Amino acid sequence: MRVREPVNAREVLVGIIIPCLIALVGAIIMVSWLPELPDPVAVHWGSGDAPDGFGSAWGMVLLPVICVVGYAVLMLIILLFAGTRGGSLSPETNRRVLLSTAPFLSALITIGVAGSLGDQRGLADARLAPGGGIWMLVGAAVGVVLAVVAWFALKPERA
Repeated sequence: MRVREPVNAREVLVGIIIPCLIALVGAIIMVSWLPELPDPVAVHWGSGDAPDGFGSAWGMVLLPVICVVGYAVLMLIILLFAGTRGGSLSPETNRRVLLSTAPFLSALITIGVAGSLGDQRGLADARLAPGGGIWMLVGAAVGVVLAVVAWFALKPERA
């Protein structure tokens, strides 16, 4: 028999609220930079250091928010409807993996995008923008740290 577990406040905090706050803070910072950014901004770099894709600065600002909020909605659906004990839909370990992924993705995307936009501040032409790869690495490193912290924060309490 499947018994639905109540939504755990720690799971909501770690897998939904904190990742959304990271993306929101990043978006606020990026919005403050809008007057200093070229139009259009570099949004993609190929195998070299030169940008090969350009787009709206607002698209870059909204990218982390849309991705993170979308993932947070998925996590909320999982917490509300797939949280069963003894069922095969969502064992404890799967929930922890999915919820620990949220802060990782939030840091990776937000730092990667914000860093690449930050590097374009003051440029007259986005074609002069340096590669954003270092920011993706920084975002990944911070994301791994946050995911590990989240993993242990979500460790089930033993009765």
